[in-house]
Amino acid sequence: MRTIPLSFPNRDGEILDGVIEVGTVPIQAWAVFAHCFSCDKTSLAAVRISRALAARGIGVLRFDFTGLGKSEGQFGHGLSHDAQDIADAVGAMAAAGRPVRLLVGHSFGG
Repeated sequence: MRTIPLSFPNRDGEILDGVIEVGTVPIQAWAVFAHCFSCDKTSLAAVRISRALAARGIGVLRFDFTGLGKSEGQFGHGLSHDAQDIADAVGAMAAAGRPVRLLVGHSFGG
């Protein structure tokens, strides 16, 4: 398993911190993982699910929403702001040559 750092700006210019999980098998698709909205990218569910997908050929970006974990900004702007963070993550993956074909979520992030 390999973890690749990926930080990217959200629509407000705040830097969101993320990591991409890739396995040892060829990548067949890219995904973004949205964890519960009060957790961060290091939550046990986020790590286990992302790594299980990566082991099966799906590269997964998991990231900290605005104001959580190592991301900039203030948490608590509401669901529409969190949804925009997900859209910004998808855009960052596309800009990095990793077009997202799958969104995965856990808890409220689902």
